[in-house]
Amino acid sequence: MTANSTSKVYGTTLTFAGTEFTHTGTVFPGDSLTSVTLNSLGAVSSALEGDYAIIPNSAVGTGIANYNVTYVNGTLTVHAVAPAVISLSPVSRTNNATTTATFSVSVSGPASFTNYQWLKITPATTNVLSDGGNISGSTSNVLTIANVLAADQAVYAVTVSNLSGAVDHQRHLDRD
Repeated sequence: MTANSTSKVYGTTLTFAGTEFTHTGTVFPGDSLTSVTLNSLGAVSSALEGDYAIIPNSAVGTGIANYNVTYVNGTLTVHAVAPAVISLSPVSRTNNATTTATFSVSVSGPASFTNYQWLKITPATTNVLSDGGNISGSTSNVLTIANVLAADQAVYAVTVSNLSGAVDHQRHLDRD
């Protein structure tokens, strides 16, 4: 039995079903090889980029005792996560008092690993935004500021990150 080689992305967990194998040789009528236990140190989410052995053992099937089963390792390749790339940046805007301002960002890359954090930057401070009051979407790709007031006039920045790192973009909000 030979474990099938496969790959995964860093940060994900690979669970083997036990059917990821091939076999060679003749299997007599009525006999079958249905599954095998497969293990790899690379299957865990914390496995670093590289190649890991997939080790097969404990074949299961009908009539297995009639055969001399040998096992051949496969290879599990763990790939690095592609860095997040901002494909559409937020746009600066001017809003009238009491209207709603919305900033959005689009990202290419593996969405399941993408994190967002919006910041409000004034000449005096930089604040990490959180949802509440007139702010929503502070950790998503769309930031909404409802009921814009003079105190909301600032530069708004978003940090987009994944397991490979972070990129920043910022835009200005003026109030009329």
